[in-house]
Amino acid sequence: MPLTPGQKLASYEILAPLGAGGMGEVWRARDTRLGREVAIKALPDAFAQDPERLARFEREAKLLASLNHPNIGAIYGFEVVDGHRYLVLEFIEGDTLEDMLLRGPLPVGEAIEICGHVASALESAHESGIVHRDLKPANVMLTRVGTVKVLDFGLAKGGVTSDSDPALSASPTMTYGATQAGMVLGTAAYMSPEQARGKAVDKRTDIWSFGCVLFECLTGKQAFEGETVSDLIAHILTSDPDWNALPPATPPRVRELLRRCLEKDARRRLRDMGDARIELEEVLSPRGSASSAAVSASIAGAVDAATAAQASRKRSAGVGMQIAAAIVGAVLAVIATKLISPLVGGKPDAARVPVRFEIPEAPGMAINLDGANQAISPDGTRIVFVAGDSLKSRLWVRTLETLSARPLDGTEDGTLPFWSPDGRNIGFFTETKLKRVHVSGGEVDELCDVKRARGGTWNQRDQILFAGTSDGPLSVIAAAGGEPHQVTVIDSASGETAHRSPEFLPDGKHFLFSSLPPRQGKFTIKVGELGGAKPESLLTTSSGVRYARPGYLLSLSRNVLTALPFDLSSRRGKGSPIVLRDLINPSSYSGAAGFSVSEGGRIAYPSFLMARSRLVWFDPITGATTNTPIEPAQYLGGISLSPDDRRVATTRAEGSDDPEIWVGDLERGVISRFSQEHGACDNPAWSPDGRFIAYSTSTVGPQSLVVRALSGDPAPRTFGAADPAFKFLRGWTPDGSMLVYGRQAAATRWDIWLQPVEPGAPARAYLQSPFNETYGEVSPDGRWMAYLSDESGRTEVYVQSFPTPGSKYQVTTGGTGPVAWSPGGKGLMFGLEKDPSALQVAEVIPGPEFRLGPAHSRARLPSAILGGNGAHGGRRVLLVVIEGNSPTRSLTVVLDWTAALREKK
Repeated sequence: MPLTPGQKLASYEILAPLGAGGMGEVWRARDTRLGREVAIKALPDAFAQDPERLARFEREAKLLASLNHPNIGAIYGFEVVDGHRYLVLEFIEGDTLEDMLLRGPLPVGEAIEICGHVASALESAHESGIVHRDLKPANVMLTRVGTVKVLDFGLAKGGVTSDSDPALSASPTMTYGATQAGMVLGTAAYMSPEQARGKAVDKRTDIWSFGCVLFECLTGKQAFEGETVSDLIAHILTSDPDWNALPPATPPRVRELLRRCLEKDARRRLRDMGDARIELEEVLSPRGSASSAAVSASIAGAVDAATAAQASRKRSAGVGMQIAAAIVGAVLAVIATKLISPLVGGKPDAARVPVRFEIPEAPGMAINLDGANQAISPDGTRIVFVAGDSLKSRLWVRTLETLSARPLDGTEDGTLPFWSPDGRNIGFFTETKLKRVHVSGGEVDELCDVKRARGGTWNQRDQILFAGTSDGPLSVIAAAGGEPHQVTVIDSASGETAHRSPEFLPDGKHFLFSSLPPRQGKFTIKVGELGGAKPESLLTTSSGVRYARPGYLLSLSRNVLTALPFDLSSRRGKGSPIVLRDLINPSSYSGAAGFSVSEGGRIAYPSFLMARSRLVWFDPITGATTNTPIEPAQYLGGISLSPDDRRVATTRAEGSDDPEIWVGDLERGVISRFSQEHGACDNPAWSPDGRFIAYSTSTVGPQSLVVRALSGDPAPRTFGAADPAFKFLRGWTPDGSMLVYGRQAAATRWDIWLQPVEPGAPARAYLQSPFNETYGEVSPDGRWMAYLSDESGRTEVYVQSFPTPGSKYQVTTGGTGPVAWSPGGKGLMFGLEKDPSALQVAEVIPGPEFRLGPAHSRARLPSAILGGNGAHGGRRVLLVVIEGNSPTRSLTVVLDWTAALREKK
């Protein structure tokens, strides 16, 4: 009886087809009694025509149903409807091993681990007297949470009438009722020699097939191949696999195990799958030979690379030193990875020390320096990070045992990556989508829409918790996709505007997240529960947090890593934070951690090894640059010119200190500290009359705005201290009466607000909508407001009348970055998404309505710019440019960070 969607079969509702094969069709269905999804296999009608075959099959189905093993796909029932037989099976979502191997061989450790679970499943079945007979990669599946499942146990036998029945000695890919009983419908590459000869089989045929699967996992190629079935069977009967195809890092014990499994004489073959399981488990243990073999292979590869680097040094000493340093770092990384055991619990071992090394960026690869744009895998063996150039960025994956990274196609413009618990998949965001991709690459799946997302986390239940907007609550979605559901509620009464950077705790149910806005420069970290009560405040930090085994919350304090002892059972901190030595740049995503942590005690974060920058003049016509006499320092990009173009206010940091506002003389080269708050200050803006500098700070109040005089020492004026919303200062109105700033709200996202500078005057909204309006700047004549908005689905430049908004004029249609009026207000300057380094200038056509002439490209901006501000005369632009041709970027990896606790206790 053919099945169709919507059909009822006993208590099961048929949903959709899953596949078909020699053993019948398989359908996805719903168990209406138990409320779970199952797989329904409709067995061939040939079963009903052979009573002996059917009787044996039913007996075996009952036996299989009695099995209870985590690596075996379960049988729930056996239904007979109108004379047709149906098996009710466990519904399993994931990738088959066959699908994974289409992308190439697995890493040695991963192959051994997966096959260890396969061996465990076979061992359990054999102990119950069940032989699979059709073990192959297509019958091994890895679920979304990384569990290995072996499918179709015993279902391939099809009824055995005698030990010499050739149709039954073959795999289930043998046809039933075909014109030739031995016709092969699928691959015979995993058949044992005794199967190929049509002889009686037992569990040793599964051992042979297991050896074929393990060989293919390690090499990416089948152990036995042939153009025809006859050629293939001849190869199985007479030839050995290509042992040279095994990767050099294959441990000797695994090589020997393969030889014993693929012994053609069944009497000399490995006798028991339990022995194979034990071998693989011991190889993976710290005492196993995989460690020393992998170290030897990796060091050998590094020595080869060092030889090439030595030749390169003769051509270029500077470049050679960098290559040598990278190789030494890689060798140390491998040695430390294999020889330093992770902390399991209790006090750290006094003999251990944390090992740090750098992963430099390759030529043509610019590593994104925001720590939220990289993530180390749960097992600590891989790092995913964002890298690219000014035109295109994407996700890259670097395995620590290799010397190179590879890009993941289809992840262009991806940000904020995070790992699935099994380390096989990566979630990430674009500006409008939450997506996922397999670590090996391949098809990228879109899960749902987002709008300026701010972080995600993935639990063992295959759920993704994420901040889908920059100013809203957290939501959860199935990792396979579907409808997201809101998890948290913004507490507007307390001034909350956003929940960001969620982090699942090990139980996969409780989670940590950052509550915005920051207060006094610190974020409130809360702990919530899926489907649970209202989240509770946990602590305040100057960054987001990461949970790290064996029980710590890691965060930043004045850019220094700290570890707070944390009790998982009560979900409360214990004692005082322990200050570690790692100096980490904070993330530009407010509330994010800026670093990532693996379960095995490794930390990763990006490093900006050049922190010095210089103030230079840039000619937008010729492209020429001229250094100012102001000393190089750690200028961070916030910059504003005085009305006479003789002085500059800029944001500067010293080492791990918070950024402050400094004022420099562009003619004499003298620069001195201007802000007096003890904490982070940013976004300086010079008043039109040159008497005041405004800036934002999180130390006086929650993102307050400060106006401070340059002389006369009057008391500074502070605005917005009572408003908990996050604020971003943009500048002054041309008459000096108001400050223009961005303000974040839960309901309306980013809006443009105006703050009169007269004491006691209330702030008011200029533009407030459900979309993000940012980077507002009033024209020098005070008639127009230029700003960015994403109301069309992508960020574009708009202009409206000022001081009251009127009709909108859309300037760009292809996406853009920040916008600014040209000095004098005769033109509008902006960049285009397709070529951000080419400065565009469009002339403002005088008249009652706003009009622009065609945009013209000016000289290309220098590389490695951190900020800029146009001079009021209109002839040049002051830029903050990193010293040298480009920044020296790298990823820092800390091995066994818990060893650093030894000296703190």
